[in-house]
Amino acid sequence: MPSWKGKSRGGVSGYKFFIFILKYLGICFAYFFLNFVIVYFVIFSPKATKAIFMYFREIHNFGLGKSIVKLFQNYYLFGQTLIDKIAILGGFEKKFTYSFDNYDDLLKILDANTGCLLVSAHVGNWEVAGQFFGNYGNRLNIFMLEAEHERIKNLLSGILGNRNYNIIGLKEDLSHIIKINNALSNNEYICFQGDRYVNINHTMKAEFMGKEVLFPDGPFKIAARYNVPVVFFFAMKDSSRNYSFHFFPAQSAHSDIVRTKQEKAIALLNEYVSVLEFVVKKYPEQWFNYYNFWENKAS
Repeated sequence: MPSWKGKSRGGVSGYKFFIFILKYLGICFAYFFLNFVIVYFVIFSPKATKAIFMYFREIHNFGLGKSIVKLFQNYYLFGQTLIDKIAILGGFEKKFTYSFDNYDDLLKILDANTGCLLVSAHVGNWEVAGQFFGNYGNRLNIFMLEAEHERIKNLLSGILGNRNYNIIGLKEDLSHIIKINNALSNNEYICFQGDRYVNINHTMKAEFMGKEVLFPDGPFKIAARYNVPVVFFFAMKDSSRNYSFHFFPAQSAHSDIVRTKQEKAIALLNEYVSVLEFVVKKYPEQWFNYYNFWENKAS
């Protein structure tokens, strides 16, 4: 089974602490305080630290010294993305600048009124993208684990501004399947994370960064089943206050070469992995999976 257990890094007390700093001391001070926080996490989160260190050392083949430097950069950037997320959700989005790649192509898909799947990953700061869908936001649904949904809702409710998108939580009674079906039947948009899985029985294998690993099959099988457009997207931090949004419309979603649903799902996965690899190589410090992603070898 994967080392990731459905809970992302960043405790409730940590979020509340930085919410306090943002409200009374500002973003710059919050960034400055991160210098002390990352030292704590490097020392007292040994599993996460080892996983990220080995990611730089073995996946990117960086030298020992460079891997150590990249490790600290990774923790610092992760802290910044959490602060940025809180700030943007809290109404401070004008303190940041943004650039968009292939944005017109995305709008054409959203305006086609056919529904759409948006597939991202735990790189960069994908969560901030929901704030920039404007009038499309009320048709945007973000799929996540129910535990994460409740954790975020309880933390941010009454503290930050209202989100302009909906959440579909994965539940044991499978009621989320009905919500997904209803959303796509109503030509709405659903955002998935394509890089983490919980149940090894619902995975597909693909070669990623030179190694064969497992990915969740849900996003790709759903796209194949409903025959809707798919867009891979990533919100990457380019500088202290700037984010670049990258949108990659999937060509496999409407290819005549792909015939069966299974073939289409595999083609979508391979295309997603190719795009994800491109992004990870361009922004190696913004890989935020704090467990051994390559531990579970596909067989």
